[in-house]
Amino acid sequence: MNKTRLPVLRGALVLAGVLVIAAGAAETTTAAADRVPVAAGKARSEELPDDDRMKADYSVQFPLTGLFSNGQKDIRPIAVMVENSPAARPQSGLGDADVVYEILAEGDITRFTAFYHSRNPGRVGPVRSIRPYYVDVAAAMDAVLVHAGWSQEAMNRVAAGGVDHFDEVYGDTVYYWRSPDRKPPHNLYTSIEGIRRGMAKKQLRTAWTPVHPVFAGGAVRWEAPAGEGYPGAVDAGAASEGREGNEAAGRAGFEEKAAGVASGETVADAASGAVTGTGESAVGAGEGAGLGAAVGAEAVRLPYSARYAVSYVYDAASGQYLRRMNGLPHADAESGRQLAAANVLVCRSSHRVTDSAGRRQVDVQGPGSGYVLTGGKAQEAVWQLRDGLVRAYAADGQEIPLAPGVTWIQFVPEAMAVELGE
Repeated sequence: MNKTRLPVLRGALVLAGVLVIAAGAAETTTAAADRVPVAAGKARSEELPDDDRMKADYSVQFPLTGLFSNGQKDIRPIAVMVENSPAARPQSGLGDADVVYEILAEGDITRFTAFYHSRNPGRVGPVRSIRPYYVDVAAAMDAVLVHAGWSQEAMNRVAAGGVDHFDEVYGDTVYYWRSPDRKPPHNLYTSIEGIRRGMAKKQLRTAWTPVHPVFAGGAVRWEAPAGEGYPGAVDAGAASEGREGNEAAGRAGFEEKAAGVASGETVADAASGAVTGTGESAVGAGEGAGLGAAVGAEAVRLPYSARYAVSYVYDAASGQYLRRMNGLPHADAESGRQLAAANVLVCRSSHRVTDSAGRRQVDVQGPGSGYVLTGGKAQEAVWQLRDGLVRAYAADGQEIPLAPGVTWIQFVPEAMAVELGE
């Protein structure tokens, strides 16, 4: 092989080149670190002790996930309506969301409301239209809602609540694009950075009082800075694992429902007030978990319909529930990785069809019965939309701690047979 010898450069030029290369490497390393949140105490490098590494590289604990990374924790989340029809799969950006709600739209089709806070993917979609209950979960978190079209009831809800939003169909086309590799309407995309630039251009409020679930392994405490845009300071003491500040509120609304468990009712019976299945049918072939008790559950199946059979299988090595659609891995189009969640909340709720088009009313406020899956175990619980998020409570009214990481919240009709398995 012929080799070309490069001329010897003068010392000054060599030194300059080394500095440029070193700076570029440092920039690349920092950028990579920004994109990879890690759980508290999980070392990325053994060169530094955990505490020093956390201070040096991952100084911010993000409220929606409890994971450490770099960035700002007090900026408003962005909620994007993402389609889930077969023509929309695999979707882009779902793997970068902190919290995802999946709820039925018309017919047997589900859609996602994906919340972005700790990460800013450059491509999210396909984006579709809103319904009133999607507006409700976005407004509860004080998120900026990103969508393409609406039902009239949904837009009435946006207007009445003063919800900040970007609508591709009416006036915000510049913040979206159409991909040539799919047919309309399944080819509309946006980016989180683009929406944030749009927020600045529209002079929308960016300040946000962080909301968070209770995470296992310690308290998550925040002190909201005073100033315009903050409706009130977060009670740091109420953020402890015991959630003392919310104990009374957590009991309110479902205390009477949960009391039925003591007399032998399943939580489904107690929380809904109607028989939605015995303990056996509610959890498949096993016995009911019982409110507040945790049982082994390495899989859960949610049969929304023949084409929308959702399931999660627990991977002990990663501590994640891996998502499947119709028995096949459900992947993110950008990374190619299977979608995963540290926590899966299953929320039984009232679903009612309201018109000939199949539009629904879905109760996302609660209280209702459900399950929390985390760490390979399932716990029956009472859920309620409270303090910005759907939260799960045990029989004593205390919020059930979640594992740090991504959470998927699945709303299902009360009569659906939720199947838990090993």
